[in-house]
Amino acid sequence: MATHGRMSNLVTVVPSENEALSGIGRDQKALPGKPAGGMDFYRILLVDGHPIVRLGLKTALEAHKEFRVLGEASTRDQAIGLAGELQPDIVIFDLSYAGRRSGLELARAIRSRWPRQKLFVLSGRAYEFDVRCMMDAGVDGFLLKDALPAHIVDALKTIMTGNQVLSSTIRSVLREERAGTSPYDRMTTRQLEILRRLAEGQVNEEIADALGVTVKAVQIHLTSIYEKLGARTRTEAVVFAAQRGIVALTD
Repeated sequence: MATHGRMSNLVTVVPSENEALSGIGRDQKALPGKPAGGMDFYRILLVDGHPIVRLGLKTALEAHKEFRVLGEASTRDQAIGLAGELQPDIVIFDLSYAGRRSGLELARAIRSRWPRQKLFVLSGRAYEFDVRCMMDAGVDGFLLKDALPAHIVDALKTIMTGNQVLSSTIRSVLREERAGTSPYDRMTTRQLEILRRLAEGQVNEEIADALGVTVKAVQIHLTSIYEKLGARTRTEAVVFAAQRGIVALTD
Protein backbone atom coordinates (compact mmCIF):
# COMPACT_ATOMS: atom_id res chain seq x y z
CA MET A 1 0.00 0.00 0.00
CA ALA A 2 1.25 3.46 -0.82
CA THR A 3 2.27 5.73 2.02
CA HIS A 4 -0.43 8.23 2.84
CA GLY A 5 1.13 11.66 2.30
CA ARG A 6 0.83 14.19 5.06
CA MET A 7 0.64 11.95 8.12
CA SER A 8 3.58 11.60 10.46
CA ASN A 9 3.53 9.43 13.57
CA LEU A 10 0.85 6.83 14.17
CA VAL A 11 -0.58 6.53 17.67
CA THR A 12 -2.89 3.65 18.52
CA VAL A 13 -5.80 4.35 20.83
CA VAL A 14 -7.58 1.19 21.94
CA PRO A 15 -11.28 1.93 22.59
CA SER A 16 -12.98 -1.00 24.56
CA GLU A 17 -32.29 17.51 12.64
CA ASN A 18 -31.12 19.40 9.84
CA GLU A 19 -30.20 22.68 11.47
CA ALA A 20 -26.72 24.15 11.73
CA LEU A 21 -26.21 25.46 15.24
CA SER A 22 -23.45 27.81 16.33
CA GLY A 23 -22.75 29.53 19.59
CA ILE A 24 -19.28 30.98 20.11
CA GLY A 25 -18.05 33.64 17.71
CA ARG A 26 -14.79 33.75 15.81
CA ASP A 27 -13.40 36.48 18.05
CA GLN A 28 -12.92 34.01 20.91
CA LYS A 29 -9.54 32.52 20.05
CA ALA A 30 -7.93 29.26 21.00
CA LEU A 31 -4.24 28.50 21.00
CA PRO A 32 -3.86 25.39 18.82
CA GLY A 33 -1.62 22.84 20.46
CA LYS A 34 -1.31 24.74 23.72
CA PRO A 35 -4.62 25.60 25.39
CA ALA A 36 -4.09 27.30 28.75
CA GLY A 37 -6.39 29.02 31.22
CA GLY A 38 -9.00 31.69 30.63
CA MET A 39 -10.38 31.79 27.10
CA ASP A 40 -7.77 29.48 25.64
CA PHE A 41 -9.27 26.26 24.35
CA TYR A 42 -9.52 23.95 21.38
CA ARG A 43 -12.36 25.06 19.11
CA ILE A 44 -14.53 22.15 17.94
CA LEU A 45 -17.07 21.71 15.16
CA LEU A 46 -19.31 18.65 15.58
CA VAL A 47 -20.83 17.02 12.51
CA ASP A 48 -23.24 14.12 12.97
CA GLY A 49 -26.70 13.34 11.68
CA HIS A 50 -27.99 12.37 15.12
CA PRO A 51 -28.71 15.17 17.65
CA ILE A 52 -28.29 12.79 20.60
CA VAL A 53 -24.77 11.91 19.43
CA ARG A 54 -23.83 15.57 19.10
CA LEU A 55 -25.25 16.29 22.55
CA GLY A 56 -23.32 13.43 24.10
CA LEU A 57 -20.07 14.50 22.46
CA LYS A 58 -20.54 18.12 23.42
CA THR A 59 -21.25 17.20 27.02
CA ALA A 60 -18.24 14.91 27.21
CA LEU A 61 -15.86 17.40 25.60
CA GLU A 62 -16.97 20.51 27.45
CA ALA A 63 -16.47 18.71 30.75
CA HIS A 64 -12.82 19.55 29.98
CA LYS A 65 -11.79 23.20 30.01
CA GLU A 66 -9.50 22.65 27.01
CA PHE A 67 -12.47 22.15 24.67
CA ARG A 68 -15.30 24.36 23.46
CA VAL A 69 -17.88 23.35 20.85
CA LEU A 70 -18.29 26.28 18.47
CA GLY A 71 -21.01 24.81 16.33
CA GLU A 72 -22.92 21.76 15.20
CA ALA A 73 -24.02 20.51 11.79
CA SER A 74 -26.02 17.53 10.58
CA THR A 75 -25.12 17.62 6.87
CA ARG A 76 -22.03 18.03 4.73
CA ASP A 77 -23.07 21.41 3.32
CA GLN A 78 -23.83 22.82 6.77
CA ALA A 79 -20.48 21.57 8.01
CA ILE A 80 -18.54 23.16 5.16
CA GLY A 81 -20.31 26.46 5.77
CA LEU A 82 -19.55 26.44 9.49
CA ALA A 83 -15.97 25.31 8.95
CA GLY A 84 -15.41 28.43 6.87
CA GLU A 85 -17.33 30.75 9.16
CA LEU A 86 -16.09 29.57 12.55
CA GLN A 87 -12.59 28.34 11.63
CA PRO A 88 -12.48 25.56 14.26
CA ASP A 89 -9.27 23.86 15.30
CA ILE A 90 -10.86 20.39 14.98
CA VAL A 91 -13.77 19.06 12.93
CA ILE A 92 -15.25 15.87 14.36
CA PHE A 93 -17.41 14.09 11.81
CA ASP A 94 -19.02 10.78 10.87
CA LEU A 95 -18.73 8.95 7.56
CA SER A 96 -22.33 9.43 6.43
CA TYR A 97 -25.33 11.69 6.87
CA ALA A 98 -28.98 11.15 5.89
CA GLY A 99 -28.14 7.77 4.35
CA ARG A 100 -25.41 9.18 2.09
CA ARG A 101 -21.72 8.63 2.63
CA SER A 102 -20.72 12.31 2.55
CA GLY A 103 -17.90 12.21 5.07
CA LEU A 104 -15.26 11.78 2.40
CA GLU A 105 -16.53 14.79 0.45
CA LEU A 106 -16.49 16.82 3.66
CA ALA A 107 -12.93 15.78 4.48
CA ARG A 108 -11.69 16.63 1.00
CA ALA A 109 -13.42 20.02 1.01
CA ILE A 110 -12.03 21.09 4.36
CA ARG A 111 -8.54 19.76 3.65
CA SER A 112 -8.35 21.71 0.38
CA ARG A 113 -9.83 24.96 1.71
CA TRP A 114 -8.63 25.13 5.31
CA PRO A 115 -5.67 22.73 5.63
CA ARG A 116 -4.86 23.79 9.20
CA GLN A 117 -8.13 22.42 10.53
CA LYS A 118 -7.72 18.97 12.05
CA LEU A 119 -9.98 16.24 10.71
CA PHE A 120 -11.20 13.66 13.22
CA VAL A 121 -13.46 10.79 12.15
CA LEU A 122 -15.73 9.26 14.79
CA SER A 123 -17.77 6.51 13.19
CA GLY A 124 -19.72 3.41 14.08
CA ARG A 125 -18.20 1.40 11.22
CA ALA A 126 -14.78 0.77 9.72
CA TYR A 127 -15.18 -0.64 6.24
CA GLU A 128 -12.02 -1.02 4.22
CA PHE A 129 -13.19 1.40 1.54
CA ASP A 130 -13.89 4.10 4.12
CA VAL A 131 -10.57 3.61 5.88
CA ARG A 132 -8.55 3.78 2.71
CA CYS A 133 -10.38 6.87 1.41
CA MET A 134 -10.08 8.70 4.71
CA MET A 135 -6.37 7.97 4.92
CA ASP A 136 -5.95 9.25 1.37
CA ALA A 137 -7.91 12.38 2.30
CA GLY A 138 -5.43 13.06 5.09
CA VAL A 139 -7.51 12.72 8.24
CA ASP A 140 -5.71 13.30 11.53
CA GLY A 141 -7.66 10.80 13.59
CA PHE A 142 -10.08 7.90 13.14
CA LEU A 143 -11.80 6.25 16.12
CA LEU A 144 -14.94 4.19 16.42
CA LYS A 145 -17.96 5.31 18.41
CA ASP A 146 -17.42 2.62 21.02
CA ALA A 147 -14.33 4.52 22.19
CA LEU A 148 -14.41 5.73 25.79
CA PRO A 149 -14.82 9.51 26.27
CA ALA A 150 -11.40 9.65 27.90
CA HIS A 151 -9.83 8.05 24.82
CA ILE A 152 -11.53 10.55 22.55
CA VAL A 153 -10.28 13.43 24.66
CA ASP A 154 -6.73 12.06 24.65
CA ALA A 155 -6.91 11.51 20.90
CA LEU A 156 -8.00 15.08 20.24
CA LYS A 157 -5.15 16.43 22.30
CA THR A 158 -2.74 14.17 20.44
CA ILE A 159 -3.74 15.27 16.94
CA MET A 160 -3.23 18.88 17.99
CA THR A 161 0.45 18.03 18.53
CA GLY A 162 0.77 16.97 14.90
CA ASN A 163 0.44 13.21 15.41
CA GLN A 164 -2.15 10.91 13.90
CA VAL A 165 -4.44 8.78 16.08
CA LEU A 166 -6.03 5.56 14.86
CA SER A 167 -8.05 2.99 16.75
CA SER A 168 -6.74 -0.56 16.93
CA THR A 169 -9.47 -1.64 14.50
CA ILE A 170 -8.40 0.91 11.91
CA ARG A 171 -4.78 -0.11 12.35
CA SER A 172 -5.76 -3.75 11.73
CA VAL A 173 -7.49 -2.80 8.48
CA LEU A 174 -4.38 -0.94 7.33
CA ARG A 175 -2.08 -3.81 8.28
CA GLU A 176 -4.22 -6.21 6.25
CA GLU A 177 -3.98 -3.90 3.26
CA ARG A 178 -0.19 -3.60 3.59
CA ALA A 179 0.10 -7.39 3.78
CA GLY A 180 -1.61 -7.69 0.42
CA THR A 181 -4.56 -9.69 1.77
CA SER A 182 -7.13 -7.05 0.86
CA PRO A 183 -9.31 -7.25 -2.28
CA TYR A 184 -8.19 -3.66 -2.90
CA ASP A 185 -4.95 -4.99 -4.35
CA ARG A 186 -6.90 -6.28 -7.33
CA MET A 187 -8.91 -3.15 -8.08
CA THR A 188 -8.18 0.40 -9.20
CA THR A 189 -9.42 3.49 -7.38
CA ARG A 190 -11.97 4.08 -10.15
CA GLN A 191 -13.28 0.52 -9.86
CA LEU A 192 -13.64 0.91 -6.09
CA GLU A 193 -15.59 4.12 -6.61
CA ILE A 194 -17.91 2.38 -9.07
CA LEU A 195 -18.37 -0.50 -6.62
CA ARG A 196 -19.27 1.95 -3.87
CA ARG A 197 -21.86 3.58 -6.10
CA LEU A 198 -23.30 0.16 -6.96
CA ALA A 199 -23.76 -0.43 -3.24
CA GLU A 200 -25.67 2.86 -3.03
CA GLY A 201 -28.09 1.57 -5.67
CA GLN A 202 -26.94 3.75 -8.57
CA VAL A 203 -27.52 2.49 -12.11
CA ASN A 204 -24.92 2.66 -14.86
CA GLU A 205 -26.20 5.97 -16.25
CA GLU A 206 -26.05 7.64 -12.83
CA ILE A 207 -22.53 6.35 -12.22
CA ALA A 208 -21.39 7.57 -15.63
CA ASP A 209 -22.83 11.06 -15.00
CA ALA A 210 -21.27 11.27 -11.55
CA LEU A 211 -17.83 10.22 -12.77
CA GLY A 212 -17.91 12.11 -16.07
CA VAL A 213 -17.42 9.00 -18.21
CA THR A 214 -19.50 7.11 -20.76
CA VAL A 215 -21.90 4.32 -19.88
CA LYS A 216 -19.73 2.02 -21.99
CA ALA A 217 -16.71 2.85 -19.80
CA VAL A 218 -18.73 1.97 -16.70
CA GLN A 219 -19.74 -1.34 -18.26
CA ILE A 220 -16.11 -2.17 -19.03
CA HIS A 221 -15.12 -1.42 -15.43
CA LEU A 222 -17.98 -3.58 -14.17
CA THR A 223 -16.80 -6.52 -16.23
CA SER A 224 -13.35 -6.19 -14.68
CA ILE A 225 -14.83 -5.84 -11.18
CA TYR A 226 -16.88 -9.02 -11.62
CA GLU A 227 -13.81 -10.94 -12.73
CA LYS A 228 -11.68 -9.73 -9.82
CA LEU A 229 -14.38 -10.49 -7.25
CA GLY A 230 -15.48 -13.75 -8.83
CA ALA A 231 -19.01 -12.40 -9.23
CA ARG A 232 -21.47 -12.96 -12.06
CA THR A 233 -23.87 -10.06 -11.44
CA ARG A 234 -23.83 -6.60 -9.88
CA THR A 235 -25.83 -7.97 -6.94
CA GLU A 236 -23.25 -10.68 -6.28
CA ALA A 237 -20.46 -8.12 -6.55
CA VAL A 238 -22.08 -5.83 -3.98
CA VAL A 239 -22.89 -8.67 -1.59
CA PHE A 240 -19.36 -10.05 -1.79
CA ALA A 241 -17.84 -6.60 -1.28
CA ALA A 242 -20.11 -5.93 1.70
CA GLN A 243 -19.24 -9.27 3.29
CA ARG A 244 -15.54 -8.43 2.99
CA GLY A 245 -16.06 -4.92 4.39
CA ILE A 246 -15.05 -3.23 1.13
CA VAL A 247 -18.31 -1.27 0.90
CA ALA A 248 -21.28 -0.60 3.13
CA LEU A 249 -24.83 -1.24 2.04
CA THR A 250 -27.06 1.83 2.30
CA ASP A 251 -29.58 1.85 5.13
